[in-house]
Amino acid sequence: MKAHVKLLFASILISTGALAQGPYAPAAGQPGSTAIHRDSSVVQAWASQCTVERGYMDIADPGLGYASLGTDSDGIGYADGAVVSLGDSGIAVLQFPFPIYDGPGPDLAVFENSFSDSFLELAKVFVSSDGVNYVEFPCHSLIPDTAEIGGFGSSDPTYLNNLAGKYRAQYGVPFDLAELSDSTDVNIMNITHVMLIDAVGTIDPNYATVDTAGNKIIDPYPTPFNSSGFDLDGIAFLHAPITALDEKDMPEITVYPNPVHDHLFISGDLKYSEMSSVKIYSSTGHLMRSLEPESVSSGLDLSNIDSGVYSLVIETKTDVFTRSFVKQ
Repeated sequence: MKAHVKLLFASILISTGALAQGPYAPAAGQPGSTAIHRDSSVVQAWASQCTVERGYMDIADPGLGYASLGTDSDGIGYADGAVVSLGDSGIAVLQFPFPIYDGPGPDLAVFENSFSDSFLELAKVFVSSDGVNYVEFPCHSLIPDTAEIGGFGSSDPTYLNNLAGKYRAQYGVPFDLAELSDSTDVNIMNITHVMLIDAVGTIDPNYATVDTAGNKIIDPYPTPFNSSGFDLDGIAFLHAPITALDEKDMPEITVYPNPVHDHLFISGDLKYSEMSSVKIYSSTGHLMRSLEPESVSSGLDLSNIDSGVYSLVIETKTDVFTRSFVKQ
């Protein structure tokens, strides 16, 4: 939504007593809410790796120092209320134990620790298929940007769309990878990284964060505390791990020997010319090798990889196929 549309929408709200709801889903527990509870049966896995680059407690006053609540490890696993605070414009990059993919309906849910339905500290969400090139989920904020809402101000979630932190603690904001299906910079069937960037909710154009329509994203500001900014509690994946998919997804390709000591071979009807990439991931989701398809025709040298369980991920222009193997 363009900025002039946002201003018109705000004017309508003011003229009607500012009691009307916005066009987006309401708070957790209300009819029409898209919030996903941390114990929902749709949750299948939690992020297992997290790296945080802290932002300042107050981006306009860097002398106060950086946010410091929590550690990187508080951003992984079950959303248990132990959080890591990003600070103003802070960044968190997370990975799952396997590449994640687009399935039916929403695919991810991001959890914050807000104590209410209206104290909403927000973050933008991006995904990547290589940890280098990221694509942003389209997001929108219709909260008027004519004045700061202050460090303990309130926001209406019906004015917010596709922004992490829209829901209170224990409830995740869902994101659907299908919204990025037209992007040429990411493969929605092979997502390896999820990135969150804290939204600096000020009206000051020198520091303000904007949504994908160019509108300022207004949230509590300033928050000059060690818990400044978005408080990451966890990210959940909402479908079965790709390594657990039925073998029929790649019925004519095998890897051997399995278990393997030094060299792993690929056989089957899928030609190397049809492959876009061949990658090996550890059981914790760490990318161990990224190989050109032609280079694996004579076997994959695994002599320098530690013993353990790994996933071989073969990507084509239209599909992503996975085989698990054991390195002895």
